[in-house]
Amino acid sequence: MATIKDIAKLAGVSQGTVSNVLNGRGNVSSSKILLVEKAAETLQYRPNERAKLLRKGSSKTIALVLPNQQDQQYIDFQISFSSYVEHRGFSIELYYSEDNPEREKKLLARIKATMASSIATFTSLGHQAESFYRAYGYTSPSVLFVGRNGGSPFIGFDYLQAAQEIASYCSSHQYHNICILIEENTPSDELFYTEMDRILGSVSKVPTNLYSRRSKIFEVFETDVPQLIIATNIGVARLCKSIQKGFFTKSMTEIIPLAPFETLPSQEFKTTYELNYRYLGRRAAELIVQDGENGQSFSTMLPSDGFRSWAIPRRSACSLRMLGLATPYSRTLQSFAEKYSRETGVKIEVEIANYERMNEVLVDEQKASQFDILRIGADVLSWDAETILRPLDEIDCDVEHVFSSLLKGIEQPFSWVRGRRYAVPLSPSLQILFYRKDMFEKHVIRRIYQERYHTPLEVPETFSEYNRIARFFTKTYNTQSPLSYGTTLALGSTPILAGTEFITRYFSYAPSLFYEGDPALLSDEAEKALHDLLALRNCTKRPVTWWTQAAKDFANGETAMTILFSNFASEFFGRNSLVSDKIGFSMIPGSRPLLGGGSLGVSKWSKNPEEALAFITWLVSDPVASAVSLFGGNPITQSVGTNYEVIETYPWMEVLSHGFSQPLGQRTPTSHRDPFNDHRFMNLLGNAVWSCWYDGLSAKRALSNAYTTYLRERDLYSK
Repeated sequence: MATIKDIAKLAGVSQGTVSNVLNGRGNVSSSKILLVEKAAETLQYRPNERAKLLRKGSSKTIALVLPNQQDQQYIDFQISFSSYVEHRGFSIELYYSEDNPEREKKLLARIKATMASSIATFTSLGHQAESFYRAYGYTSPSVLFVGRNGGSPFIGFDYLQAAQEIASYCSSHQYHNICILIEENTPSDELFYTEMDRILGSVSKVPTNLYSRRSKIFEVFETDVPQLIIATNIGVARLCKSIQKGFFTKSMTEIIPLAPFETLPSQEFKTTYELNYRYLGRRAAELIVQDGENGQSFSTMLPSDGFRSWAIPRRSACSLRMLGLATPYSRTLQSFAEKYSRETGVKIEVEIANYERMNEVLVDEQKASQFDILRIGADVLSWDAETILRPLDEIDCDVEHVFSSLLKGIEQPFSWVRGRRYAVPLSPSLQILFYRKDMFEKHVIRRIYQERYHTPLEVPETFSEYNRIARFFTKTYNTQSPLSYGTTLALGSTPILAGTEFITRYFSYAPSLFYEGDPALLSDEAEKALHDLLALRNCTKRPVTWWTQAAKDFANGETAMTILFSNFASEFFGRNSLVSDKIGFSMIPGSRPLLGGGSLGVSKWSKNPEEALAFITWLVSDPVASAVSLFGGNPITQSVGTNYEVIETYPWMEVLSHGFSQPLGQRTPTSHRDPFNDHRFMNLLGNAVWSCWYDGLSAKRALSNAYTTYLRERDLYSK
């Protein structure tokens, strides 16, 4: 087996240099780093992790004790828990107690031998757990009891809330003969049963474990068959349903599980009561990492998600036509419309249009009148809404309830025009900086950058830094770059995309694009923004015509960075993506991202406005809105903040969940209430960029032309 001494000899450097390189520390030159890495690869060197632990006396390892590896709730928990702690430099060791107290005690000895720094456990030791863990040196805050209260600190669900809500359901459905299947040695389950029995009375209890489940379930069906079985474990509920279907086919017993949260609709059980185990995993991970760092100890009780239903009441039969924009989740929108049609009797035909077709319809009343529901972008809302959409309060005077669950910050720019709501946000998006995290963190690349620019390689906070990094990762300028290009640019088949690239950079210098009612295009800030954009001419493979292609160019692994509207980022996880596990994300340079995306409104010509609005409000309600997010849409409702199935699929969703309430650049005049054609103005800006990029016009001249054209068109409109 190769040693550090062998590597040093082959690389021609000292053993200290080798140690520094292998541990990612020290002021070692890039040339020596390359020599050491090549020698280690040649010798097939593998570090002795055990020896490292012995030297340190502890490890950045967290032991996770789960009851088993088959029940879905524990799988969900482990996914979120592991994702969080591993991204913070910890490793996970998994152990399974099989709900056997004696086995769990033996696991403690094994865990201690690994020098794990802390433990998160779904203990099977009941109220005695804390004393057993203390005997092995695991006391607060190095141990966290999860789901099952074995001591302090503890995090779990509010089983009193669950019992009260399920008891209310039982009363409303007139269930009297009720059996609860609980897990042995689980205080939370006992608490749930006790509260149910207190409220309803005469509720029977059957304790089970991993090995007794089958026999106990058979006994339930073979004796006084209950009207309702409630199972606190989804695995037990599934086994119960399987036994009922296979052996007791005449049984009419309903089964309600306390089930893990599901974003998509499930037909497995008629009714489920949901507990968000992915959220529990995330919160438990945060607690154990923070407590380990801060030495604090506290317990947390999470609310349940409860009864969430996809049921849609029947509606008056009619036909609706909808116009939507082509985005990565367009097909999902069509599928959801088909589901709505099947269950309500309302036939919905969805046309998915490109950007040019969309705006062609919005400015032509004859074409717009052919649709009942129109997608309208935030950039044209104030200009077009009053012309083509019916105010929502004319359709439903109680429309306020539609907006009560939306994320803070998205209602105003996507719904309101001069004091009235005209549309409902469907796909609000925000610009985000995406970058190759693996490249930004690679030791040798960071060292080469440091030597070249005498500053560390960090996520850019200004566009000057952004351009420098883009140049560094472009092979034309740096033959040592492992990538071909530094960035993507979307200059478009229509000028509006180029205009977007310009004002993205402008807002890093100034908060408003207008000054005393006039565009600030003759300013130093505007000229610097255009020069920032033009400086990337050789740092991109090609200017693309639409953001979908920019996302694909980043996904193919050739590019270091891209600034993209979030609703196009799902392309990073396409079948051919080479970067799906290598993506970092951050606020864009300047921290004033542009809003993108749009809303759905009811056409003023629709003959069925109530049915059109009913479909729109269904799309933006939970659980539907969360499911749309899972297919590449954007978060709309506040509940996405705890939906870690969505967040772990698209990690930048956490940025979006609070990003819409952050300060944004002012891209429209603020001095009057007249309609402003933001779409037309963006085209003017895009033409200025095009004239520089493709025709060689100077930045000052191009901006002056755009300014003059804007004033001339504004004067014509005012007359």
